[in-house]
Amino acid sequence: MEDLVDALAATSSTDNESRVAAEVWLSDIKERNLGELMGALATVLSDTDMKPEVRTQAGLQLKNCVSGQHGHIRDEDRAKWGDVSEEIREQIKQSVLATLGTEPSSPSTAAQVYSTIATIELQFWENALPDVLARLSDDAPEDLIVAVLDTVGYMTGDINDINPDLLQPHSDSVLNTVIGAMTSETTSSRVQSASLKALTNSLEFCKSNFEDDDERAYIINSVGKLSMVEDPTVVSESVKCLTEIVDLYYGYIGDFMDAIHSVVGEAMTSEHNDIALAGVEFWSTVAEKELDVEEEGEEECRKFCENYMGDVLPVVLMLLTKQDEDDDEDEFTISKCASVCLALLAEIVGDPIVDPTIDFVKENMESSEWNMRDGAVMAFGGIISGPSEETIAPILENAAGAIMELIRDESTIVKDTVAWAIGRMAEMYPEIMLGDLRIPMLECLAEALALEPRVATNACWALSNVAEEAYKVAMEQMNEEEDVPQTYILSEDFTTILGMFVAATERDDLDESHLMEASFESLMALIQFSPLDCRGHVNEYATQALKIDSPIQ
Repeated sequence: MEDLVDALAATSSTDNESRVAAEVWLSDIKERNLGELMGALATVLSDTDMKPEVRTQAGLQLKNCVSGQHGHIRDEDRAKWGDVSEEIREQIKQSVLATLGTEPSSPSTAAQVYSTIATIELQFWENALPDVLARLSDDAPEDLIVAVLDTVGYMTGDINDINPDLLQPHSDSVLNTVIGAMTSETTSSRVQSASLKALTNSLEFCKSNFEDDDERAYIINSVGKLSMVEDPTVVSESVKCLTEIVDLYYGYIGDFMDAIHSVVGEAMTSEHNDIALAGVEFWSTVAEKELDVEEEGEEECRKFCENYMGDVLPVVLMLLTKQDEDDDEDEFTISKCASVCLALLAEIVGDPIVDPTIDFVKENMESSEWNMRDGAVMAFGGIISGPSEETIAPILENAAGAIMELIRDESTIVKDTVAWAIGRMAEMYPEIMLGDLRIPMLECLAEALALEPRVATNACWALSNVAEEAYKVAMEQMNEEEDVPQTYILSEDFTTILGMFVAATERDDLDESHLMEASFESLMALIQFSPLDCRGHVNEYATQALKIDSPIQ
């Protein structure tokens, strides 16, 4: 045991030699006697006299022994656990259960281990959930309450992914425990947050509870009340839980939608980023749900997005402008979240979204503030798909030129969004963009390819769309006996575009903004979607670049 404790301490050492030696030692023990190691790790994890960092490492090592580091349980994990003696397995389960609420750090590693074992044993450990719920009592300390709730959340989330029906018999006890902890007058923000997470993961197997009018009202009202507390984490989790409720029980929430809409509206305008993101993602989820409902045709679409658009759309458009020049381009910011939401709203609402959005575009396209100009371009690109062609086509023909001119904007972010919007226009309306707008579009994208890496990356994507859509148009015009188009609208521009891509692949800053992947993928797309009269140029490039003698057929 002493050697194990020393090895666990060394696994978090800053000394690389000590850490590697400890990892090798643990790996060797795991290979020789996995069951013995797992039992010893469970004992260390449950020993409150051990140093906190040693206990934490014991928990992490135990979890890795049970299910590895791949994030999901495989058949080999089940087989490996089954090879451990029943006596040791039972000792591990009881040790981990007893550990809940005693760990010095959060989140609880014991909760993760318990959940993993329960998921592996699934149909055989029938008391896994009742046993963990039984750990709670009226005078249970906060650490234990949170650990139990975390365990419930992990278990229900993992088992739901496999077979939610297995948890159906426990829905009442889970709801009583979770909502009881959530609504207690003495509960803390920490417990409220853990309760909401556990409830969110448990909702899928609570269908019978949502079919009951009184129970449904109690659950939704309990969650909604927590959106009005001061703690931003609790508010965010409350909105996320409401989102899951609407997604799973769309047909049951009509009577509650006014109240939910009020809660979400407050969230969307919150100064706390996590709350605002949760609010916007609520409407993205509703839009996706209604698109699925309309496609599947198995239940009535209640048109929540259309009915509440008058309130929701102005907020979404306003949030498009909430950027900072220092934002990480890979971060999912509130403006990007709003852009996704707008595109989904356009898909489900259709034509009614166009006029108010175009008013916003016109009002802000020439603003002196870069973020307003960027919001305008993003808004235009967001509504291209969804509304009817009869509505969008004439607007696009008139607005595309003004949008392309903004590729010379002083703001890199605006130029980036312009390149993205051109890609969207080419993807959705190739006939227009490849008509009279073809030359200005290609000139605009050529300019964009030479700009900052983030702009060039989106220009690569846009040109890929242009090439693919041009090829599709040509295929539609082929004779039945042809397999490959003889020519297409870009044939006379092909060498120019090819040269643009080749130049992009030779830039010194390819390691920024995913430009390397974008430039080479786009070059391959241009080659893939090339007609017969451009194959000579492709062969010439391939021979030169790859130094091969045999031409591409």
